[in-house]
Amino acid sequence: MSSISFRVNIMNNINKAELIKLLPDFYSYLLAVRDVSSSTHKHHASNIKLILAETSSFDKLSIINFIALEKQRVSRGTVENYIYTIRVICEFLIDRGIFNYNWGKDIPLPKREYKVPVILSSGEIEKILNVDLPNSYSKHPDPLVAQKTYDLILNLLARTGARVGEVLSIRVEDLDMVRGTWNLKHSKTRRGRIIPIPPDLTKEINRLTQNKGPTDYLFINGWSKQVINQVSLGNNLRMRVVASGVKKRVSLHTFRHSFITELLRQDVSILKIANIVGHENIKTTQDYAKLLYEDLQDAILRHPLTAKKRNPYDILKHIKENIEKFRLKEDPRFMVNIEDGNDGIRVSIFIR
Repeated sequence: MSSISFRVNIMNNINKAELIKLLPDFYSYLLAVRDVSSSTHKHHASNIKLILAETSSFDKLSIINFIALEKQRVSRGTVENYIYTIRVICEFLIDRGIFNYNWGKDIPLPKREYKVPVILSSGEIEKILNVDLPNSYSKHPDPLVAQKTYDLILNLLARTGARVGEVLSIRVEDLDMVRGTWNLKHSKTRRGRIIPIPPDLTKEINRLTQNKGPTDYLFINGWSKQVINQVSLGNNLRMRVVASGVKKRVSLHTFRHSFITELLRQDVSILKIANIVGHENIKTTQDYAKLLYEDLQDAILRHPLTAKKRNPYDILKHIKENIEKFRLKEDPRFMVNIEDGNDGIRVSIFIR
């Protein structure tokens, strides 16, 4: 017994058969000690099964070779997930006195490539949300209800910045319709937060809560009686994008990127935005400021010393563009008239 323990502690490896016997204990460790979410638990369980299928022993050299092969076959994100699982297993084996250090941390994560996310303007989002797809709901018992449900989900994504999984997991008990808030208890970061609900969406939300119990999910597929999944929602979005004429590559997560960017553009404080969207690290929110090149350029031009040197016609053009950003001409509540003249602009705005 002691000789085996001495060998393992020096070599920091364990053969496949020994590790397989420890898997039930590993799964309990994930829940009891690491306190991981159910989805993270499933990811680690899936990863370790694949790793064991591809290796004969859980040792540093075997795992490095496994990672090198996987880099040629799968995405960077998948490789990254394998390495995280390997590090957690090493921690588990240290906790059980089998390993004496975590060599999984010696395996570098693949380099991240920064990709500028696709950002939709408010006008583009409105086009997508206003698309009518009557034929796509024909399989549902009540096509009109189905369309309103998908409309509501996409509106919540676009107007709260919440993650897709967060919206689809809303239960009736999470909603406080008196205060107009959604109490998000389970998120990616496992930190709860209160999200204000846009007032004009409350009527449709109230309709969906009828005949449901407190623990029932809000968004149920009418024909399967199951929670609407991301695949069907993504398909719905793709059809909307094509029908809307928007030429950008749009995903469900694009709404989140666009929401954060727009709030930054409206000078909402970064701390408030981080609290709304559930960023654990405020630096994540700050990174979106890189996308606002035009706004930063605009800020420079507003400095009094620079403004005095600018062409006055450019300043008037700038003022007109800022007024037009409010899109008041498309809002039936306002009467708007903007007249361009040789020596200035005349603007009149009235509430109907």
